[in-house]
Amino acid sequence: MTATTQPDPSVIGGVPTPPLAFLPDPDRLFATRARRFAFLAEHDPRLGPYLSFLAELTGLQARLIDELPAPEPIRSAAIQQARTHRMPPIDRGDLATDEMLHETLMTLCDQAQPIPMPEPAKLALQAVLASPMPGGGVIVTSDAIQQEGRGRDRGEGGYHLSGRSILQ
Repeated sequence: MTATTQPDPSVIGGVPTPPLAFLPDPDRLFATRARRFAFLAEHDPRLGPYLSFLAELTGLQARLIDELPAPEPIRSAAIQQARTHRMPPIDRGDLATDEMLHETLMTLCDQAQPIPMPEPAKLALQAVLASPMPGGGVIVTSDAIQQEGRGRDRGEGGYHLSGRSILQ
């Protein structure tokens, strides 16, 4: 058993470079997630109602992907600027006044109304549907939620929580 491995120069450079990342297919992602939540809801008596709610919500997200217009791609200048300054390419400040994001949130909330949910969730959903864009835009920053009392006084708390589901 004296096999020796010899270098083979013919294979140098012949190894393909894999893609940096495989982007998820949102349709399949949300549909699979909805099925998984529904399955788990059937098998867990304590968390069943919550998991059923999540199954309905993610099923709605899967349906809305086909119904709503696709978001605009990020401008190449914004990507280049983000790379130069080592920042994320999506500016959450720009999201605050994005009308397409607001319309997506309103559609999600409107179509989520028939989903069975606890009373506090229904109240938050109704508050979102009844309110205009707060401060001229959807507040989607994580630090805005953590500020003391923010959202409760002006009925914007539902905006924060519902906005998270559409950003997915």
